[in-house]
Amino acid sequence: MTRSPKTPKAPKTPRNGSAAAKALGAAVKPAELVGQAVGQTLERALDPLTSVLKRAALQRADRSSRQFAGPAAPVTAGALVSPLAVPFPAIPPIAGVELATGRAGLYKQPREDVLLMRFAEGTSCAGVFTRHAVGSAPVDWCKRHLEGAGGESVRGLVVNAGCANAFTGRPGADAARRVAAAAAKRLDCRQRDVMLASTGVIGVLLDDAKISARLPEIEGRLTADGWQATGLSFKGWRWFQPPTDPSLAAAKVCRSYGAIVGGPNSHFFSAEPSECPLVDPHWFFEGPVFYARRVGQPGLTCPDGYLKVQRAYNDRARENDSNHRFSTSDSTMRDMQRFGWIYEGAVMFSCH
Repeated sequence: MTRSPKTPKAPKTPRNGSAAAKALGAAVKPAELVGQAVGQTLERALDPLTSVLKRAALQRADRSSRQFAGPAAPVTAGALVSPLAVPFPAIPPIAGVELATGRAGLYKQPREDVLLMRFAEGTSCAGVFTRHAVGSAPVDWCKRHLEGAGGESVRGLVVNAGCANAFTGRPGADAARRVAAAAAKRLDCRQRDVMLASTGVIGVLLDDAKISARLPEIEGRLTADGWQATGLSFKGWRWFQPPTDPSLAAAKVCRSYGAIVGGPNSHFFSAEPSECPLVDPHWFFEGPVFYARRVGQPGLTCPDGYLKVQRAYNDRARENDSNHRFSTSDSTMRDMQRFGWIYEGAVMFSCH
């Protein structure tokens, strides 16, 4: 009689939680699970930025909803300047180019870190790139869109310092695209018409929400004469109590802005009643903004302790690009005249 071989019984599985169960689980662990664990270890070793990028993306989402409730912190003047630094060259306005800078907070110290440039319709652009195979997200963005459109119809440029957005993979490319999208909305153009550039720390994901939140503010300061922020200012009064002597009274200084339809992208200030408001349909009256001493008061000259505030005009009304500059510096006014601006003289007095 032939007997069938007995099928060996499977070993009894010890109860969960016992030391024997853990030992058995480790002994019978499938090879594919071991291979998966090894692969995960290699992935972590070969891509040390993965965890950093994930944390940065989560933190950005949290910060973007609450960080920009108030205005940007003021930029503190008086930063140290290298003794090897060369003077900034005098650059006259360039037709079809407007620019302005602002602070998005990409630096810990208070300093401006974002540049926005707006170009006229029909502007062409070219780029020079290195042959390195590993580029940053803004470099890849510019190369792709310049090649796709042949450099035609470029309408804007956004440059940031403090973060190079390099070696950041797909999250960095997404951040660059969001910056271009936010700028395109402000400039009324397509995303691909906006070029990008970033410089700063490598391997850190760009916090694009900081830049996007400041673009409306920077756009409001776009000017053809924005190559260098002067840092110069003069003082006025936020409010003024009329004195008993009328000759010492301060006048309200009114501000007007180019009308939405047909007006220039510029502000105009005046303490003269005849210019407050301006009788011109191309200017929108915004109202009094501060107080200063009037120049036109009878018998009033610049008294001790006061500075004359002078005004220059760029004479570009025909191009719908009127702009005025106000300064207490005689040398600044002389420089403006050399660039073709019209000197209009002292328009108000300011205290030191």
